[in-house]
Amino acid sequence: MGGPLPLPLRVLVKGASTVHTVSWMGGPRSDFAYSRATERALYAAGVPAEVRCTAVSSQRTKTGLKTWESEIFSWSPDVVVLNYGHFETIHLFLPQRLERHVHSMADRPGRFRTPYRTITRKAWRLLARLQQRVDSKVPANLFRHRPRRVAADLGRLIERTQMIGSPLVFVMELTPPGASFRKWFPGMADRMEVMNATMADVVRRADLPHVRFFPTNTVLEPLVAEGHDVNPDGGHYTPEAHRAIGERLAEEILDWASREGLTSTPDVAARDREIRALPD
Repeated sequence: MGGPLPLPLRVLVKGASTVHTVSWMGGPRSDFAYSRATERALYAAGVPAEVRCTAVSSQRTKTGLKTWESEIFSWSPDVVVLNYGHFETIHLFLPQRLERHVHSMADRPGRFRTPYRTITRKAWRLLARLQQRVDSKVPANLFRHRPRRVAADLGRLIERTQMIGSPLVFVMELTPPGASFRKWFPGMADRMEVMNATMADVVRRADLPHVRFFPTNTVLEPLVAEGHDVNPDGGHYTPEAHRAIGERLAEEILDWASREGLTSTPDVAARDREIRALPD
């Protein structure tokens, strides 16, 4: 019989479409989003891993908190990646429920459903153009309660996550919107800057070495310096950007897991001897 196998690392990635969507969609099978790129990098380093991605388009931070028990508590991952706050920075005043309804990727065809979708999407564009004009003339962070709400939900999510054995937690820095999003949502970049500062403060207040603010924009700097547009559709990463993020995540995960003793093959026989030697 062979020796014991190393226990695979468990990595859970939560968030919205920034996590799972590649700009533009429909490319070759090798165009991995960063959760899969992380898994590939871990295996390339000789460390078995299971990376789960539960991201849902337009998911808000409060939804990530609501689903923590079924996604985090029940699975007990070693690493949790939280990519939230992006959706909350998009609109100035359009309801987030309307955005999710109009651009749902689960819409069904039908005699009445199809024309209904066409009409609602045209109506959304008209409302978005109205918002665009207002967004360029009023303070971008008119509604400052949004980042405060995200901070409260994110802080509680991190707090709850610590209940399952203190996993490594990454809070992902948001990347400034691309040209398309800047056109449609003029104040989004300023709102995102406030959101990044707010989330970084949540990590600082957690004051735990295994809870980290991931420097997404620093990781992507080499690509940007080469003239690479990291989010050409406005809000989602290219395969190259996803790969850069995934490889950097894998590096930090491997370093942490090594220091925690999670990447070595367990000596089961020695552990059994220690247990048998314990007094009754």
